[in-house]
Amino acid sequence: MRRGPSATARKPGATTAMGIEASSTTAAPRPPPNERLRLFVAIELPETWRSYLAERAAQLERLAPGYARWVAPERLHLTVVFLGEQPWAQRAAIERALQTGTTGQPPFPLALGRLGHFGGTQPRVLWMGARAPGGALEALHAAVGEALAAEGVVFDRKPLVAHLTLGRARQGADPASGRLLAQRLPSLSLPAAPPPFTVDAVTLMRSELRPAGPRYTPLARFPLTPPGGRETPA
Repeated sequence: MRRGPSATARKPGATTAMGIEASSTTAAPRPPPNERLRLFVAIELPETWRSYLAERAAQLERLAPGYARWVAPERLHLTVVFLGEQPWAQRAAIERALQTGTTGQPPFPLALGRLGHFGGTQPRVLWMGARAPGGALEALHAAVGEALAAEGVVFDRKPLVAHLTLGRARQGADPASGRLLAQRLPSLSLPAAPPPFTVDAVTLMRSELRPAGPRYTPLARFPLTPPGGRETPA
């Protein structure tokens, strides 16, 4: 029997130190049929990675105090595909696509990469890269995208730049602080990263934008299965 999605939920949490965005990852009531859902497909991270990345955000905050709004550790993730706003009625097609796209994609190790940013000499987004051997992450991204397209689901088709967002520049942030960060990132000394972990599933996430920071709700989890892999019937 082929693997299907499994429900998943995580405890809510919130942090405000260093200007970290308040957040929550908790189950939400079923929305009405005409409601639109803001969705993305994510790889969730182990606690060792979240702690390490939170420490890197604190390190960058010390370099440029007040420049960025930092992502709460419990919200850190790697986006495989961003779906954007979708009608509730489209959820079944999205879940079929994710089941199809993850079938034939074997689990793979994921390792942390270097610090980086988007925005040229004035960073808008500060991040840490991630990489997998043999193009496994890119293959997963492509397979999920092909399956979504086959189901007629509209999604962000930009090429994958595998990264974990640490923070975003605040509105009105000091340009001099931004330039300092851009200059220092390539040579910044970092402690040893945590070891790679095995990616064995992706999660369909709902994002609800709020003034205090977005709330993420896991909707379904899709295990990766090697070619010919099958789940043993219960």
